[in-house]
Amino acid sequence: MRLGVVHTALLGMGLALAGPTSAQAMDAGRIDALVDQARNSGCVLPDAGAALEGAGVIQPDAREDILNALVNAQKADRFGPAVVLDSAVCHDGPAPSRRDRFLAVMGQGGSCVQRVDGLKARAVRYALTSRDVDLMRAEMMRHDEISLSADGTSLEVAPALCDQAKSLAETVVPDARAAFVAFMAANDCRIGTRDLPGAIADAGLEPAATDVVIEALVSDGDAIYYGFEQTLILQWERCA
Repeated sequence: MRLGVVHTALLGMGLALAGPTSAQAMDAGRIDALVDQARNSGCVLPDAGAALEGAGVIQPDAREDILNALVNAQKADRFGPAVVLDSAVCHDGPAPSRRDRFLAVMGQGGSCVQRVDGLKARAVRYALTSRDVDLMRAEMMRHDEISLSADGTSLEVAPALCDQAKSLAETVVPDARAAFVAFMAANDCRIGTRDLPGAIADAGLEPAATDVVIEALVSDGDAIYYGFEQTLILQWERCA
């Protein structure tokens, strides 16, 4: 009789232990799915709870547990309902090199020919500053990896690199935070809030994700709103 009681108790303990393990595995799967969704949105989810609810996590407490687990695993930071992925998690490893990001710009639209006019503006979403573009252009032209058209209006990637450029254009994940820093650098590290929405749209940045990035930068003390017109200023250490 005593053996039976012990066996029953052990069985109960086994079931109790198995339950959380299954739940943890399910949560881990949901965290991974949430990270993948964020990567496809510039590594920012403006409403992470809504994203989880859309994935079938109905209970608010369950959504909160998953988001807390994501933060505790140092994969992301939370700002209100939003989630911003850690840079290493965003790129699933080291961030793409400046060269890879420049090639991604050059491979946009499935083409290896890009107009010089507006190239720097299109490069902002890949976190490339005007100086970055000038340096990469000079370096790659020096190695005959890109060439300037006879009329000086377009750049073309060398045939040997064309497929790589097209592939990088499809696979390099624009990091919303890094892209916004590059955007601010192009605007002398400051911009009026009245001009901000139009300038963000012109630069090809995603408005909702950029709003979250601004909130995160202000919260971290890396940016401030200044003066009567509420000019947004990015601290020089971040902008340089």
